[in-house]
Amino acid sequence: MKLRDMLLAFVFLLCALVPATAADPPTATILHKSTRLFYAFQGSSNYIYFVATSWQNPNEARQADLSFFLYDWTESSEKLLDAYGSIPSSMMTITGQTVRVIIPDLRQLVGPDFFIGSEINMVAPIAIDCTFTTTPKLIDEITDKFTERDDLPDGRVIITKQFAKSTQYTAAASGQIAGYTLPQFEAPWNYGDTWIMTGDTKSHRTPAFWH
Repeated sequence: MKLRDMLLAFVFLLCALVPATAADPPTATILHKSTRLFYAFQGSSNYIYFVATSWQNPNEARQADLSFFLYDWTESSEKLLDAYGSIPSSMMTITGQTVRVIIPDLRQLVGPDFFIGSEINMVAPIAIDCTFTTTPKLIDEITDKFTERDDLPDGRVIITKQFAKSTQYTAAASGQIAGYTLPQFEAPWNYGDTWIMTGDTKSHRTPAFWH
């Protein structure tokens, strides 16, 4: 066999041994995206805790859930509501820096995935129509990264890197929740906290390579 034919045979052998995935380009995928709004208020005679979260994973529909606790007490009467669980994602809309939650009546959501644990003297319907908008004031920013190495049986290596980032900003609240106007009056002795946090996790996967 001539030298040229031997070299060609050697090249063809190498091509047969190296799978086509070795030439695949790197892939970048968003694994998870989430938005959470938080509102808490404690006055002289009432307490409100309201958290709504929306998230989405690859190839899945967006999901949302709600956690809402209200306690209002006076000398003559009291109100109590404890509601939590999954809600239709269409009831929580996200547009730019604004998050809006619209629920005609929490009682209509009660089922296998949504619960009203306690309810005292709440007037029907228990409606929610509130809007939260981030302000320029940054509260916190968190970044994290993780690297995973996968050794294949043929001796090649795949490197996967995950990057997670979340930002938390103060927010301005407006609208109503269960008959209470937002924001609640904040006297010097009252406590209030309102913020929106957004985050995403991205994955970068290298093609298989010989190591």
